[in-house]
Amino acid sequence: MVKIINPKVFDLEIKKLDLKEEKITGIFNNEIITNIKNIELDECVFNNLTMSDQKLNKASVLDTTINNSNLTNSSFNDSAIHRVIFNECNLVGIDFSGSSLSNVEFKNCKMTYSNFSFAKLKNIRFINSELEKSSFNETSFKDVDFDECNLNESEFIDTNLNKLDLSNSKIEGIIVNPNNIRGLTVNMYQAVDLALLLGIKIK
Repeated sequence: MVKIINPKVFDLEIKKLDLKEEKITGIFNNEIITNIKNIELDECVFNNLTMSDQKLNKASVLDTTINNSNLTNSSFNDSAIHRVIFNECNLVGIDFSGSSLSNVEFKNCKMTYSNFSFAKLKNIRFINSELEKSSFNETSFKDVDFDECNLNESEFIDTNLNKLDLSNSKIEGIIVNPNNIRGLTVNMYQAVDLALLLGIKIK
């Protein structure tokens, strides 16, 4: 199991969000964020945040916890996401392409159509999350866990899956390169599906 370094949060106070601040810190409840481009979040806790269809390219999110929030179709392209927890969030269509993520946990999240292509993932845990039809193309994995996740019809094109364990997740219809699955751990039923996917005939 991957060990995650939890967010470092000290003596935060409940505040109203002021997007004019260059660096945002504090506890925020029931906030709605619109018309935002770049942002730096450091030592934050968001509860019931609504921030859908926003472009936060080259954002910085550090030591932050986001609970029960809606970030659907938002973009964090080329961003730095470190020591962050997403808990019970709607992240359908979220885009982390080209970003660097480390010590990040996605727990009980809806993440269908999410995009992690060209991203670097280190010390990441996906727990009981819906990742159906997501993209992990040319993604760098280091110490990444998928625990009881739905990855059906997701893409792992030109991504090295060595040391990745998908044995307790759903992977029906995933798209992979045959030369990148060496070292991938699956269960016996998944092995049959992968063999068929790769054109291997089983008698």
